[in-house]
Amino acid sequence: MKKLIFLTLLTSGLHSFSQQRHIELHRKKLHTEVPAVVIDTADKALRIATYLLNSNEFQDSLRKLTFKYSNHCKSCSKGVRNRRERIPASVVLDSLYRRPSVFLVMDLQKVGIEPRSDTCYGLGATCPATDSVTSYFDNIECDMGKDIPFSYAYGVHLCHEFMHDVGFCHTDHVDDVAEEVGWIAYFFINKWYHEHNAAFLAAAQ
Repeated sequence: MKKLIFLTLLTSGLHSFSQQRHIELHRKKLHTEVPAVVIDTADKALRIATYLLNSNEFQDSLRKLTFKYSNHCKSCSKGVRNRRERIPASVVLDSLYRRPSVFLVMDLQKVGIEPRSDTCYGLGATCPATDSVTSYFDNIECDMGKDIPFSYAYGVHLCHEFMHDVGFCHTDHVDDVAEEVGWIAYFFINKWYHEHNAAFLAAAQ
């Protein structure tokens, strides 16, 4: 799946005449078990996530996709039965950009399931319509720490978790809204960081 998404992004044209959507992610409250991660770190991650979600590159990439109907959910314990119909990108985009500004409660814990060798396990947890994101520092570092600094990895992670907040839960990890958004976010944030993209780096400050 990772290779397929990367190949699609690298070989597809990303120019679109569709109207760009806009959202701002903000911190309502931060609880952190990691002394090195302070309010400034969390706010930077939110700026990174906001820049990504508002970018043409992200929105044009998402417009190419459809998803399993069973991604829909109203709570962590209440999903929906799958149907043959697909979730079009327009529905995902409408859900994502429904509110112009969102304030998140951010709970950064030291670790979820202890990472082992090449297995990082889950990076966090978010239930729909809560505006509350739980994240696991060690697991995020395990997954992306070799590629980008933590604040950027945290930004990628927040993009993934926010899709749960707007009503999409995990399925069997095939055609999964949150995972696809996470991979798109990782691809572009990693790319912009290593290419020293001036607009991106300025927005992250």
